[in-house]
Order: sequence, then structure tokens, then C-alpha cells
Amino acid sequence: MKQFLFLFICAISFATNTTEHSHLLDTHSILLQLSNSLDLLQKEIKTKQKLLKSSKIVDEQKLITKDLAHLFKQLQKTSNKFEELATGIDISSFKNTTNQQIDISDEIHTLIYPIITVAKSATNDMREKAILLEEIDHYSSLLPKTKDAITNLQNQLAANKVSKKVDQRIYKLLSYWKKQKALIESQYKSSKHELINVEQSKLPLFQSIQNSIRDFLKTRGFYLFEAFFISICIILVSNLFHTLVLKKLPQFRKRPRSFQIRIIDLGFRSLGFLSAGLGPMLVFYIEEDWILFSMCLLVSFGLFWVFRNALPSLWQQAVLLLNIGAVREGERVIYRNMPWVIKEIHLYSKLENPTTGLTIRLPVSELITMISRKFAPSEPWFPCKTNDWVLLSNDTYGKVEGVSLEFVDVLVEGDSTQSFSIENFVGLNPINFSNSFAIKTIAGISYNHAQACNKKVLKTFKDFIIKKLEQSSYKNQFKSVVCEVHLLNSSSIDLAMIVNFEGTAAPQYRKLTRILQQWTLDACNQNDWQIPYPQLDIHTITE
Repeated sequence: MKQFLFLFICAISFATNTTEHSHLLDTHSILLQLSNSLDLLQKEIKTKQKLLKSSKIVDEQKLITKDLAHLFKQLQKTSNKFEELATGIDISSFKNTTNQQIDISDEIHTLIYPIITVAKSATNDMREKAILLEEIDHYSSLLPKTKDAITNLQNQLAANKVSKKVDQRIYKLLSYWKKQKALIESQYKSSKHELINVEQSKLPLFQSIQNSIRDFLKTRGFYLFEAFFISICIILVSNLFHTLVLKKLPQFRKRPRSFQIRIIDLGFRSLGFLSAGLGPMLVFYIEEDWILFSMCLLVSFGLFWVFRNALPSLWQQAVLLLNIGAVREGERVIYRNMPWVIKEIHLYSKLENPTTGLTIRLPVSELITMISRKFAPSEPWFPCKTNDWVLLSNDTYGKVEGVSLEFVDVLVEGDSTQSFSIENFVGLNPINFSNSFAIKTIAGISYNHAQACNKKVLKTFKDFIIKKLEQSSYKNQFKSVVCEVHLLNSSSIDLAMIVNFEGTAAPQYRKLTRILQQWTLDACNQNDWQIPYPQLDIHTITE
């Protein structure tokens, strides 16, 4: 078994050495052709240079100069191919010249160049292969044309029997096109050889992705993790230190806070924000990763450019945080058609409605358009609170089930809930019955009782109602009863009976109204008080 493995390894080594030897022979053959092409190009350049010196025609000099520029370009390209094939490396990076001129565009180019380099290196193999394929297609299309040109020139020589000058010119052209054919063939073979090298050096897709991920995690991936970790640590330490300061120093918790405390707090928060942003740049600078550092700078410039118009708004927010703006802590503002007292002004400010108990958090940017004012202790904040009983101008009566920024829910008769928007609810002028309320009942009696009305009728009426109230379940909920003459109608004397109740009787408001009407009727019947009805007098004319 060991002998078999040894023979197998030897066979693989021999095959590998044979392949490498064959590849070297091919490389040497192509190098020989490229060397011949270089010699031909150099000879052609010398010939053109001699023609340029001897020529006295301006147009001919321009044509020769143009041909020389083309030949020099081909010479440089062929020389680079020879050197790359011989050395086996990419020599373009060794021949880049450095521009010493320093200006803004050069600095921007220097900043962006590493990012472009990374983007180009990611697709270097594909671009190199595409260029080689394009060169091969180009040379393969030129070779038949050079062969046709040589064949046609040879045919012309064979057919020409008249002029030796024509033959001489054709000989020169034939020599030139033979050189062109040899040059194109060498460049064609060189490009194909380079394409083979590129395809052989290309790794499988999965291995290439695996290597890229491994390299990224070892270098830039680790640097990015460091930068993210540093930013998180700065934010956590900043918040922890801020919390400790609030706990240990009572002047930071005192309300209202002084201007000096606000300056310190704002400066500390700003410093923490800047440190969290500059932390990654410091990591990239220490690790000497110019690409990530450049990207950080570009992102910073981009953010500044995008938010440059927000600087006035940021200044106004800073003024509010210092409590020297149009909105200040402990004052009253109107937000969404409701009054609020500003409890705290922070990045997220706290507003509270004392009556409803609603509390909201608003970003400080929302306070920029508001104006606050001082308020008196007796100022109302809302017509009612939860569980209060209210009567609206549209004759809706019920219990306030809940108050929010959007709706006021009122539980009406029949245990159904009716919802009103804040604007509509306030616009219906709610009357709050939860503290106390009064019920007014009108009773009309005949003018036959006019003499006894001021003394006997009003007192009897009042005593009757009080007696009924004391005998009912509402004896501890009514406060007072008032009976007075309300109006002298055309056919009756209208008496007003006003009963004041405690707020605890508010759930029975509708029932109490009906009961008082019934008791009024009972009082009239018991005392034989006539209840008149509207009368119409008809006068006739006698002839």
C-alpha cells in the first residue's frame, strides 16, 4: 500500500513537472516572437525617423509624425507585454508616475482613490479577462486582412512586367505588411497565453468567496467590529456617567434647573454624541486603514452637506434645551387644541394636562413652533376628567368614560358610548355635573290663586317638594330647594322650582328631572291648584 502511494505521488509530481516544463517552453516561444516584434518595431521607428528628417513637405511630415506616435505606442505596449510575460507579474503598478501638484481636486482624488482601488480590485480578474478577449478578437480580425494584403501584393508583383519603380514600392509595402503580420501574430499569441494564465490562476467561486470573507474578517471586518464596539462603549459610558451624576448631585435633579446646569448637561450630551461619531475614525487611524478612514470622512462630509440646512433648527433646539427660548419649563402651551403644562424640556420633552392626567413625550423639535406663557392656579385645563358627568349643548348627557388626544368617549343612556373629537367636544360647551348641579322645573297655576301665591302657595309648594325629597333615596344628596314666581303668563302664573343637588346625584339627573315633574303635578292635585290651559277669547260684533 505504501509503495502504491509513493508511486502515485511520484506520478503526480512528474505530471506536474511536465506541465510546468511545457508551459515554460510555450512562454519562451512567445517571448522570442515578442522580441522579434520589438526589433521590427524599432527598425520601423528608425526608418520613419529618417524619412521625417529627409522630408520637406509639411503634410508628409504630419503623416510620418502620426505614424511614429502609433509605432511608439505599439513599441511600449509590446515591451510591457514582454516584461510582464518574462517576470510573471503585473508591472503597471511599478510604472505609475506621481503628480506633485497639490490642489483641492488632487486631495479629493487622493481621498477617493483607495475606495476606487478596492472596487477595481474586486473585479480585476473579470476586467483583465474581458480586455484579453477583446484583444484576441481584435487581432484575430486583423490577421486575415494582413494575409490578404500580402497575397494581393505578391500577386501584383507576379503580374507587373512594366515598371521597376512600381515593383520597388510594392516590395516596400510587402516588407511592411509582413512585419505587421508577424507583429500581430506575436501579440495574438501573447494575449492568448495571458488568457490561459488568467484562467489557470482563477480560483473556484466558493473558494474565492471563502478567501475573501476570511481576509475581510481578519482585517477590515475586525476593524469595523472595533469601531462599532468603541461607539457602543462610548454611548453606554456616557449614559452611565450621566445617570450617576443625576443621582449623586442633587442640583442636577432640582426643578427648575439653573442655566449653568443646563449648559453643562447640553455640553456633556454634545460631547458624547461627537465622541461616538469620532471613535470609529480614531480606530481606523490607529489601525492605519486608509480606505475605511476615507469612507468615514466621506460619510461625515455627506452628512454635514445633507443636514447643513438643519443647523438653524438645531440652534433653536439648543436654545430650548437651555430654557431661554419661546417655550420654557413650568409654563402653559396649547398642543392639539388642548392646554398642557411643560414639565421637562429634554431631547424628548414631557407635557402634562393636570385635569385629565394625560402625559405625552414630544421631541424638542416639536416645541420650536410653540409659545408658552405663565398661568394662574385657577386657570382651567379641560372641561372634565374621566368619570365626570357632563351635559352638552346638543342635549347629550352622560358619563365621560375616557379622554385621549384624539377622542372623548361619553357613556349615554342605554349604555351606549358616543365619541367626540376634542374640538367637537369643547365646541359643544359641556356643563360638568360632577361637583353640583341644579334642576329647574316650571309649574303654571291659575290666576284664581293669585292672592295666596306669594305667601301660601310658594311655601306649600316648597315644603311639599322637600318632604318628598326627604322621603326618597335622595335625602342626603339634595342641598337646597328654591320656589319663586318665574313668569306671569297670559293665562297662568308660572312658578319656578329649583333644586340643588350634590355631584353624587349626577348619574340620576335625567330621572330626577322626571321625578320633580311628577312631584310638581302631585303638589297641584293635592292642594287643588288649578292648572290652566291656553285660552282663546273670541269677540263678536252685534249689529
